[in-house]
Amino acid sequence: MIQERNNMKMHKERSSDDQIVKSEETRIDENEWKRILEGLPKDQAERLRKAIEDEMAIPPKVAVIGKSGVGKTTTINSLFDVEWHTSENITGTMDAQKETFQLKGGGKLTVIDMPGLGDSITNDAKFMEIYQSVLPDVDVIFYIIQADDRGLGEDERIIKEVLKCGKDFDKKFVIGINKVDLLGENEGLEWDDLSNLPLKKQKALIERKCADISKHLSNIKGIKKDAITYYSAIKRYNLYHVLYAIVTHSGILGWKIAVQPKDWKDLVDPRIKKLAEEKMQRKD
Repeated sequence: MIQERNNMKMHKERSSDDQIVKSEETRIDENEWKRILEGLPKDQAERLRKAIEDEMAIPPKVAVIGKSGVGKTTTINSLFDVEWHTSENITGTMDAQKETFQLKGGGKLTVIDMPGLGDSITNDAKFMEIYQSVLPDVDVIFYIIQADDRGLGEDERIIKEVLKCGKDFDKKFVIGINKVDLLGENEGLEWDDLSNLPLKKQKALIERKCADISKHLSNIKGIKKDAITYYSAIKRYNLYHVLYAIVTHSGILGWKIAVQPKDWKDLVDPRIKKLAEEKMQRKD
């Protein structure tokens, strides 16, 4: 019961944290647009409506990059709440894989899964040609690394190579540190599946480890600390912070990324959910 009460408290705290991030990312919804349009003369409202529809028909483009095994597919599905399927025949392809999704919040989003670098010098040379062709046309470059990877040297080399592919790439470059749920396993620190959250010691380790990674990678010319964030795609942990980084580094197109990530609370043990709901009802 003590464990369940602690989990319930953590569940509530995390809900509040997500709500703060959501409020920072609030966009004008459909009803608000209607009210704005109703307050304009009919001809102006029609022109504005058409301009919005035409603009929304052009989806922002996000290129996702990462070495094999970093969790690109799970990240895409959890972060953008879509169903991206990578077949075994496509894995390891020499091409970029592109798909445009209809977002549940309205509008569209094009995701481009870039071929992974770092497997071989020969493939890297071929892949860089693809990068130089594709990346100048995307709005955000999202590079994923693995939190429990022992070394950052290869990732650092790849990031520097990617930044050389085009002018001002650093302005649209975001780094996500995935699989933080695996940190601390060797020290006996395991993810709490009841609350779907890290417990106190693992959370401290996650923050410390990711701060070290962020400090190291921000030494790369052009990479800023606010462009680096950590998360767990499979646990849906910290996804709003990742989305916030992507939106803020997509320039003037950020308003078009009307995304709600998959909800981390859906993975919380039903018993914990019930306890939290009963406590909230007692307060009411």
